[in-house]
Amino acid sequence: MLKGHAKRVGMETFQVRSEHLDRMVRVDIYHPLPATAEPLPLLLINDGQDLVTMDFTSILERLLHEGSIRPLICVGIHCGPDRRMEYGTAARADFMGRGA
Repeated sequence: MLKGHAKRVGMETFQVRSEHLDRMVRVDIYHPLPATAEPLPLLLINDGQDLVTMDFTSILERLLHEGSIRPLICVGIHCGPDRRMEYGTAARADFMGRGA
């Protein structure tokens, strides 16, 4: 958080069941504070487990404070232990043949 400024980003963590991955998936949802009822852009981020290491909340705080971005919702989707098997879509592997 920027010194002397109110916190502008909240983060909540959820576990959701993925039928296609056959596992619980952790998602971290970064959202503007205070909450708003207005529609917001949505950014989905793979490898969400890396956002904590990047201090993603501070990055969003700075960009919002500078006016570089508009308020948005970011969802960090954590990968499983064998992330390459999670590439592609539910119907087929990715362009390099990865994913189950």
